[in-house]
Amino acid sequence: MNHFETVEIKEGIRLHLIPDYKFKTYGVGIFLHCPLSSETATMNAMLPAVLKRGSQSYPSAQEISARLEELYGASISGGISKRGEDHIISFCLEGVAGEFLPEDEDTFQASTELLFDILLHPNCEDDTFPKDVMEQEKENLKTAIEGLVNDKRGYAIHRTIEEMFHGETFGVPSMGDLEHLASIDGKNLYRHYREVLGAAPIDIFMLGNFVPEAATARIKELCIAFSPRNASIPVTDLAKPAQGDALYRTESMDITQGKLVMGLTTEVSQNDDDYFPLLVANSIFGSGTHSKLFNHVREKLSLAYYVVSRIDSVKGIMLIDAGILFENEQKTIDEIRDQLQAVQNGDISEFEFSSAVGSLANSYRSMKDSIGAVESYYLGQLCNRTVISPDEAVEKIKAVTLDEVIAVSQRIREAIVYFLKD
Repeated sequence: MNHFETVEIKEGIRLHLIPDYKFKTYGVGIFLHCPLSSETATMNAMLPAVLKRGSQSYPSAQEISARLEELYGASISGGISKRGEDHIISFCLEGVAGEFLPEDEDTFQASTELLFDILLHPNCEDDTFPKDVMEQEKENLKTAIEGLVNDKRGYAIHRTIEEMFHGETFGVPSMGDLEHLASIDGKNLYRHYREVLGAAPIDIFMLGNFVPEAATARIKELCIAFSPRNASIPVTDLAKPAQGDALYRTESMDITQGKLVMGLTTEVSQNDDDYFPLLVANSIFGSGTHSKLFNHVREKLSLAYYVVSRIDSVKGIMLIDAGILFENEQKTIDEIRDQLQAVQNGDISEFEFSSAVGSLANSYRSMKDSIGAVESYYLGQLCNRTVISPDEAVEKIKAVTLDEVIAVSQRIREAIVYFLKD
């Protein structure tokens, strides 16, 4: 079991220690939590890209890359993600543990200083980011936003969420939009950067092969630059069941395979007692080769090239997506509904139940083999305001009963059907 310990460095700034000496590397992750908003989403998406381009000590991406090579190939990444209505700006580092370097050379201090330098001391003058960097990164983000449409499966899911939560904060895309991107310049982005740095709640993770006492002391020193903040991680309300009939939306595009997405409400969050029964219900229904959607919709009836269901535990929704022939739209929708009804009626075989439990247990066990997966798992726990280890999650999954699965599945309600056609 991963040992998990939290140290409060300052108000609103926490350090989470997860040592595991089976790894040959250590990881440091800095996560800034911002309220999701259409006004700030695009700026949030711009920040990690611009900050990675240079710091006061290493003014260009080339100089940062050269420094990372000196640190035995350490790597630094930055990005943006959305967990419910929590818009998270991240900066992550991975380096080789000292015991695996020549003469036990320890790169932890130098590489962590570089990570904090990039975040705290950006390459800018007169409170503005360099014009050439801004132009390049704005173009990169523009390409990424426009490129969403090229991934037809991802685009269909994105559009389903937009329509399902039209006018609601949760519908705001993680990368923002082109309209707000056009208005961003070096000055207003720097102003936003200072606001985020001074107010956003911060979670810092230290994982893998490291010395907890020394790491804690060093991180505390580097965090002197941060001021306390009384803000908390943004709260996400659970999606409410649809009143009346489910929405139906369709869109046409020059494609060869239809993309069907169905959005449903579960009324269950990760904090609820029903959460693990819901995971088992979803696994039986549509997650894995043992599931009803795979074996009936895809294999037996050949209605889909792929079909899968997944749970968003922060917002309390289920998404089902499938790639199908255009003419099979209604047949596929009907069969998906029939298979959900089968779960709700308790038409579940011993094989389906045991396979679902085993598959989920294995997924929790296997995440402990990756520093990135462990970090992502515990970050999700913190966003849901509950912390249990992967091993504890396995025990809860193994304790789920068939009656609990049936009961929680009966709370699932269809909210929207979206079809991307030719």
